[in-house]
Amino acid sequence: MKQKITYRNYQPSDFSDLVQVIIDSWQYDKKYSKQVAQHFASIFLSYELSRATYSQVAVMGQQVVGVILAVTRKTAKLYSFQYGLKTIFHGYHLFLSREGRQLIRHVVKETAGVNQEMLSELNISFQTEVGLFAVSPKTQGTGIGKQLFSGFQAYINQIGAAPYYLYTDTSCNFGFYDHLGMKRAKAKKHVVQAPYRQELDLFIYTSPAND
Repeated sequence: MKQKITYRNYQPSDFSDLVQVIIDSWQYDKKYSKQVAQHFASIFLSYELSRATYSQVAVMGQQVVGVILAVTRKTAKLYSFQYGLKTIFHGYHLFLSREGRQLIRHVVKETAGVNQEMLSELNISFQTEVGLFAVSPKTQGTGIGKQLFSGFQAYINQIGAAPYYLYTDTSCNFGFYDHLGMKRAKAKKHVVQAPYRQELDLFIYTSPAND
């Protein structure tokens, strides 16, 4: 029987499900040790929650299987400082291992630096950033990703918070954004040296021209 899918705002009880969605979506469990994967996904989620002004999750049955978080200049932050503290907590534990320190230095800091360079080169006054968009690979073909993103786009249009942008790369299903009609506004190659070597194309996608 087809399970019911509902969409609603994020709730604190969704946290553990969404950590797993992030691990599965980016295959952290195949790239890193179990503990590092958990802390890394928790940092990603906590950081984006700490600055989010828009949230929406997808629930299939009793399980949260997708999320979109965004930051817009038009509205206030949604959540308390607790997620900033969670970011620090998981960052501390990540820093305790050599693998975790390499991950922070080579994956987080270096990639963030390249992303910031691309954003500066665009020289566009964006109103909104999509900080996190992830859907469980187990739900592929259900239309959850499209529904989450369509809801976000409708909200942005309603409050007049375009143009918007997001970062992505070749470790993700970036073709999804092409299908949505978004513009691939910037691209750069980047080689991550550790914890293991990987070659990535980093992208900035921006809202469609008619938004």
